[in-house]
Amino acid sequence: MRSGLRLKTPSAGGLPSESLEYGYNELSVPMTLNGATGYVQNTGYTKLSDIKQITLGVSPSDTAKWLQISNTPSSRPPLQPSNLWRITKGGM
Repeated sequence: MRSGLRLKTPSAGGLPSESLEYGYNELSVPMTLNGATGYVQNTGYTKLSDIKQITLGVSPSDTAKWLQISNTPSSRPPLQPSNLWRITKGGM
């Protein structure tokens, strides 16, 4: 796991400002999100790069709470010809 993007949010609504840091795997896919406490401890992906599970918690030793996400072929957005062109041309 490697560190990546760091952001600082402004204070708002009575909440203090906070620094957020995203963690990425070796393929530069976002895996974690940490701030004043942990938010996302791990993210699982399908072979098609869809998010399939997000593990939430304050720390890795915290009792994990997770969201299971299931995509069926009918719920995936269709691949538009314009997007296909961008992918094959190396754009996007």
